[in-house]
Amino acid sequence: MRLRKELRERFLETAHREGRSAAEIVREFMEEYVRRHGLGNPQARLDVILDRGAPPYEPPTCSFCLKPATYICYLRNSLDGPSRKLYGCEFHRNLLRAQNPYYGERKL
Repeated sequence: MRLRKELRERFLETAHREGRSAAEIVREFMEEYVRRHGLGNPQARLDVILDRGAPPYEPPTCSFCLKPATYICYLRNSLDGPSRKLYGCEFHRNLLRAQNPYYGERKL
């Protein structure tokens, strides 16, 4: 992969300032990209989708115990920090809620 020298230097400088490795950030970007696009283009042509048939729906599972999830849990390290999205069953939702002062949730 080729990057412009200026972009690469700014990226490494920003990562260093945040106390993170470049590999860690790139891996995070790649995981997010695969999570969002791994099932294919959501804007595929309708005739192609109908010919193939819809993929089976898999309900989300708890990020900790793999039981069926009942909540989407949003965790933050600080009030202004980025949120992290996890799926939780009733049990793990209550644990996360009790342990995180910047907790948010949405019922599935």
